[in-house]
Amino acid sequence: MQDIQTKIAGVSVDIRACGLLRNGDDYLVSTENDGTQTLHGGAIKVGETTEDAVVREFFEETALQVTSNRLLALIENHFCIDNQPYQQLLFVYDVHLSDPRKRDPKSEDGCTSQWLPKEQVTQLRPAILNELVHQPFSTFTHIINQEPAFIDYLAR
Repeated sequence: MQDIQTKIAGVSVDIRACGLLRNGDDYLVSTENDGTQTLHGGAIKVGETTEDAVVREFFEETALQVTSNRLLALIENHFCIDNQPYQQLLFVYDVHLSDPRKRDPKSEDGCTSQWLPKEQVTQLRPAILNELVHQPFSTFTHIINQEPAFIDYLAR
């Protein structure tokens, strides 16, 4: 199936899901060659739920089987990369390993999956995730993230 993404008035629009996988005070993150940290996840496919997408993406990226505990946050994310504006809905799930004995992730070309102590998880993109992962997960959170470059783009 095709990813849910399009371009409207020059703005790339998509729907994504990612998962926060914890083991004690360690978090599983993907670190790209440039040092950028992300949570595992990706685009939602047509006909797919966000919860199914995060489980699929986790397996594709790490070969780890996870299940979703609950939806932690919905982030309305507005940002620019290389002068290209993006408007994105990002569903963030609390996930856990289906089999806790299997916790060693595979890594993909250009990205390293690794367990990091909570205090080292500081470079996540989008940056608003850095705040999210360091707060208690007691309630659902709705976040509107508008980065300055996106606001500048709209003002043109």
